[in-house]
Amino acid sequence: MLEAAADDLCKNFPRMDGMFSMPGRNFVWIDTVSGICTFLLWTGKALNRQDFIDESVNQMLRHHDLLVDPKTGLYHQAFNKHGDGKLSAAFWSRGVGWGVHALAEMVFDVPKDHPGYPRILAAWRQVLDGCLVMQDSEGMWHQAMEDFSTYPETSGTALICYAMGRGIKQKSIDVERFREPLERGMKGMLRYVSFRGSVFNTCTGALAPGETGSAAEYQALPHAMDDEHAFGTVMLALSQAAQLQKRGDFPSMEELLGVSAGNPLV
Repeated sequence: MLEAAADDLCKNFPRMDGMFSMPGRNFVWIDTVSGICTFLLWTGKALNRQDFIDESVNQMLRHHDLLVDPKTGLYHQAFNKHGDGKLSAAFWSRGVGWGVHALAEMVFDVPKDHPGYPRILAAWRQVLDGCLVMQDSEGMWHQAMEDFSTYPETSGTALICYAMGRGIKQKSIDVERFREPLERGMKGMLRYVSFRGSVFNTCTGALAPGETGSAAEYQALPHAMDDEHAFGTVMLALSQAAQLQKRGDFPSMEELLGVSAGNPLV
């Protein structure tokens, strides 16, 4: 079933200039890579289908080259959605998160001898470097990452933290450079997670909104408690932090939050 789905995807899914595009809409968006590139990569490895692995790398690099802003290292969410040849204007944190999540998994699992691997690794480091610049003092990334007047956003923060954690685990990034931002990001994110597990400040569904996809237009999208995008992203970040904690590469939750054993979290 997985092989048939991957075959159908590679042979029949709509494309724009070789990139998978939104069916019936003729535009490209960064959200694609988190699901499709990882699916093709892992299916290709499991079934020994080099063509699936190659298409995964091809799609990731094509999306990166089109959507990355060379100045900031961050992703525009969409191309062609606001008119022919136009990029959405702002840098939406969950969109950047989808991209860096896909890159983190690919750096882990694309065979190191694949000709596209060096470019995957370079793209990942480029986007992570861009994320460092846009992190606020409390550890959060905002709805529009370049505009701190937009609200702190939990799902984008969680995905970026997950990617940093994957890099620290693999030691494919500068561990000391990213350790403190990861700890600050996790601590900031947890301010928006209640003791009962509810997650606040997650943007509802976003598809390069408005006339241009500006920071103001992303800001106009509401954030919600327990949005459907909240739990998976936060669980990814927490699970990666737990793996690092077991290795001694990350503080315990009590240490991170400054909670003593005599004053438990719950």
